[in-house]
Amino acid sequence: MLVRELDLPEVVLSLLEQYGVKSLYPPQEAAVRAGLLKGENMVLAAPTASGKTLVAELCMVKKVLEGGRALYLVPLRALASEKFEEFSKWSKLGVNVGISTGDYDSAGHDLEKYDILVCTNEKADALMRHASDFLRGVEVVVADEVHVLNDPDRGATLEVVLTRLKRLTRAQLLALSATIENAGEISDWIQGKLVFSDWRPVPLKEGVFLKNLIEFNDGSKLYVERVGKDPAVDLAFDTVKNGGQALIFESTRRGAVAAANAAAPAVSRILSRHEKRALREVAREVISSGEKTRISEKLSSLIERGVAFHHAGLSYSQRKIVEAGFRGNLIKVLSATPTLAAGVNLPARRVIVRNYKRSEGFGRIPIPVFEYKQMAGRAGRPKYDAVGEAVLIAKSEREKSFLLKEYVNGKAEKVESKLSSERALRIHSLSVIASEQPLREEELVNFFGETFYAWQRGGCLQIIPTLKDVLSFLLENGFIKMGDGMIESSVLGKRVSELYVDPLSAVKIVKGLKCEKEISEIGYLHLICSTPDMPQLYLVRKDYVFLHRFVEENEDLFLTSIPDCDADPVEYEWFLSEVKGALLLKEWIDERGEDQIVERFDVGSGDIYRIVESAEWLTYATCEIAKVLGMHDKLSFLRELRERIKYGVKKELLNLVSLEGVGRVRARILFNAGIKSPGDLEKTPVERLASLPTIGENLARKMKAHVEGKKEVKRRITKLSDFKA
Repeated sequence: MLVRELDLPEVVLSLLEQYGVKSLYPPQEAAVRAGLLKGENMVLAAPTASGKTLVAELCMVKKVLEGGRALYLVPLRALASEKFEEFSKWSKLGVNVGISTGDYDSAGHDLEKYDILVCTNEKADALMRHASDFLRGVEVVVADEVHVLNDPDRGATLEVVLTRLKRLTRAQLLALSATIENAGEISDWIQGKLVFSDWRPVPLKEGVFLKNLIEFNDGSKLYVERVGKDPAVDLAFDTVKNGGQALIFESTRRGAVAAANAAAPAVSRILSRHEKRALREVAREVISSGEKTRISEKLSSLIERGVAFHHAGLSYSQRKIVEAGFRGNLIKVLSATPTLAAGVNLPARRVIVRNYKRSEGFGRIPIPVFEYKQMAGRAGRPKYDAVGEAVLIAKSEREKSFLLKEYVNGKAEKVESKLSSERALRIHSLSVIASEQPLREEELVNFFGETFYAWQRGGCLQIIPTLKDVLSFLLENGFIKMGDGMIESSVLGKRVSELYVDPLSAVKIVKGLKCEKEISEIGYLHLICSTPDMPQLYLVRKDYVFLHRFVEENEDLFLTSIPDCDADPVEYEWFLSEVKGALLLKEWIDERGEDQIVERFDVGSGDIYRIVESAEWLTYATCEIAKVLGMHDKLSFLRELRERIKYGVKKELLNLVSLEGVGRVRARILFNAGIKSPGDLEKTPVERLASLPTIGENLARKMKAHVEGKKEVKRRITKLSDFKA
C-alpha cells in the first residue's frame, strides 16, 4: 500500500515522504486495513524493526489533527527518550510532543500543552492518582512493549494503568508487541482486533555454533575461522571482517566486560585510520561525561579499539555515548546484558547469545525462550544487511540439539498477568481506593474483575483471599477506613498513594519517624534503604566483616530493629544489604569520589545514580509523611538530607551546588578557593573563576550570568510583593 492511499491530511503524507516513507510494510498495511485509522482497538504483534512505531504515529497524529490528545506508554525511561526524539518530527505540523518520566508527586498541570505525551507506565499511573487533567482529552493510548504484562516487577502497573484508562476514557487502545504466543488474549481483553505478523524488513536466520560451524534453522551451515579460544569472539570477528557489526549478549555485567575485553585485540587490528581517529573522540567523550572512574577508563580504552560494553552499571550519559557510537558504525562489537534487548533499538548484523543460562538463587537456570527471541530480534540492520543472524553457542552435540529444539525452533512463552502478588495488590488497591473513593467493597472487586488477570482466569475469585489480607493490612496501618460496606482512604493513605510508594514502605517510614532515638544521618539513610521501594545491593565476600562490625559499633543509630544473626541468618543478611546501601549514600553525601564508591561497594556509576535517585525520592516521601503525622520538628533535617542526597555534598556546599554548571566536584573547588556562596561568586572576576580547575572561561561566564539572573528574579518577586502590599 502506498502512503498516498492513506486517509490522512496532505501535510501528513508530505512529511512522511520527506522522511522517505512512500509505501507501507506488510504489518503496517494490515493494521490500516483492520481499521487503525477508523478508531479500532488493536494489538499489533510483529518482530523488531517491522514498523510498529510508524503505525502508532499514524494513529496518534490523525487523532491530534482532529483535536484530540495521544498518550504513548513505554516501560523504560531510555525507550521514552528514544520515542520522544522520534516523534519530535511532527512538531513541523504544529504537533506539540512532550515527555514525562519522573516527579510522581505531580498532577502534571504543565503537561496540558502537549498533543502527544510519551511517558513511562509508572508516570501514567501517577498522573491517574493525581487525577491529571491531561487525561481528559486523550483519544488514543498506545501501549508499547505490551508483553511487559508478563514482567514480575513492572507488569502489574501496566495492567492497572490500561484497566483504569479503559474505565476513565473512551480512547482508542493500540497495543504494540513482539510476536507472542497469546497476543489474541490481549486483543480480546482490550476488545480489539489482532494483527499478527512474522514479517521482517531483514530476514532472520537463527542457528547454533559448535566447533567451527554454525548450523542454521534453514538447513544451511557456515564455517567460521577460529581466531582465539573464545567462540563468541570468533563469531564477532568474523562479522566485523566482513563489514558488519556484532552484538554479544552476556548474562552478567562482568561477562559483558570480559567479552568486550576478549574481542578488542582482534577488532582493533582491522580498524582504518579514520575509524581509529573517530573512536578516540568517542573515548574522550566517555571520560569527560562525568567523574573519572575505573569503569569509565576501562570503557574508554575499549572504545578506542572498536569495542564496548553496555550494562546498568554505566551512567546514563555513558550508555548514550556507547549507543551513538554503535549506531554510527564506529563501535564494531558491543557486549551487553539482556536489558539492552528489551530497551533501546540497536540492530546488528549478527547477534551472539554467549550463554543461555543465568544465575538465580543457588544455581543457574535456562533463560525464557521469549528473552532469547528478544535478543535474536536485534539481528539485521535495515538498509545495511541482506540477512540478520542470531547465534547461540553450544559446547557439545547434545547441547546443540537442545538449543535448536528449545530456542531456535521453540515458541515464546505465554504472557501471564502478574497482578495476583501481594505486593502488586497492596500498591494498586490503595491507589484505586484513594483515586475513586468512596467506593463499595464490591466495586473494588469489580475493578479487579476488569483486569487482564481476571480475563485470563475467567474472573478474579482466586485473588479474593489475598485482596482481603491486603485490605486488613491497609486498615490496620491507618491507610483506609471501612464501614457499612464502604471503603475510603485516610489522609495518610491518600498521601501515600500520591507519593507513589509501596504502603509497606510507608509503614516502615512511619515507624522510623515515631522512633524516639536521636536523629542521625545513618539512621534515616538506613530507614529509606530498608523499604521495598529501594534497590538492594548484593553482598560480596569482603562486605560481611566490615558491615557486621559497623552494625555492632553503631546499633544505637538504627531506627529499625536489628535481626539476630544466629536466629535468622537470612533476615540478617538482608539487613546487611540495607546497611550497605546506607553506607554508600553516607559516603556520597560526604563527597567521596565516584571511583572510590565504585571500588568500595562493588557497583557501577549507574548503580550509584539509581540508588541516589531512589533515596532522594524516598527522603522526600518521608518528609511528606512527617507533615501528615504533624512531626514538623524533623522537616528541616529531612529537607536538608534530601538536598545533600540529590547533589552528593556536605551541608556547606548546598548554596553553590544548585547553580547552573556547578556539580559536586566544582562546588568543592569553588568552596576551597574561598567562593562559598552565590554572593561570593558574583563578586569574583571571570578571570579568577576561569583559572580554577575544570571551569574555564565559558563556564565561568555562564555561572556568573546564572547568579545574576537569579538575583534579578528575586528582585522582581520582592518588587511584586511590595506592590501587592
